[in-house]
Amino acid sequence: MSGGGGDGISVVVVIVDFVMSFLYAWISVFIKIFVYRILGFHHDALGEAVLITFKIFNTILFQFLSKKLKGGTYNPITVLYHSITGDFNHILFALNARIPAQVIGAIYAVKLIKKYVPGPGFGPHVNVPLLQGALIEGALTLVYVTISMVSASKVHSGFFLKAWISAVCKNALIVIGSDYTETSINPASVVGWAYARGQALSDEHLLVYWIFPFEATLLAVWISSFLVKPHKEEKEKVKVIERRKKMTMLLMGLSFQTMADLIVAGFSLVIGLGIFAFTASVLCSAAFIYNAKLVSSNSSS
Repeated sequence: MSGGGGDGISVVVVIVDFVMSFLYAWISVFIKIFVYRILGFHHDALGEAVLITFKIFNTILFQFLSKKLKGGTYNPITVLYHSITGDFNHILFALNARIPAQVIGAIYAVKLIKKYVPGPGFGPHVNVPLLQGALIEGALTLVYVTISMVSASKVHSGFFLKAWISAVCKNALIVIGSDYTETSINPASVVGWAYARGQALSDEHLLVYWIFPFEATLLAVWISSFLVKPHKEEKEKVKVIERRKKMTMLLMGLSFQTMADLIVAGFSLVIGLGIFAFTASVLCSAAFIYNAKLVSSNSSS
């Protein structure tokens, strides 16, 4: 849900955004602690592979929570591209309420992390010239949003396959950009650490992690509108397939119902014939005994 259908729903979505952003910052830190300190992996290829695996499942988990919690999410990029596809009220709601809630959640989470977690680090920072970092971050965001929107429209195999594609894509792009901008494709998680360093309003932070990713998101939505736009022939095919599915399910339902009726009728017939045979045998036995007694009494007289 990108916007609120009512004041109550809007407030709930904003609260969920705050909580999700807060939790995501904490869990991201705990995953690193679990992999490197508890499991004992090193910062080599194997350790990074294990870390990315946990991050993929963590991303899927938060997408599942977002689906169940009225569309609330931790990522301003996700809120932005969903709101752009809606009306103008959705965009205003995202920019004025949802994204600020995510930012506040991340800032408060990092503040507590630095207070209670030993050695949490300093968060993402740019390792290349400013313009190059901004272009890289924008390009990674463009690819992520485009793939997410296209898979959401083209993949019809249910939530988990779409979530898996989005999570794998996002974390693969994070690995690609890690040497340049230490990207997370999530401006809210970056701003928490930048605020803790006193750099939340710096040119590096705003240009690399906010302005270029937001511009890339707008471009990705525009590109996706062409990629996922169905043709008339495809719409007719979808309608035909849906009708065939309904007819197939109806025929299957009728056939199963018919088979069930035949089975019940067969059992009823067998039981009825058994009762009839048993009753007939009892009556025949009684008649035979009665006639035998008559014959014996007549012969004795």
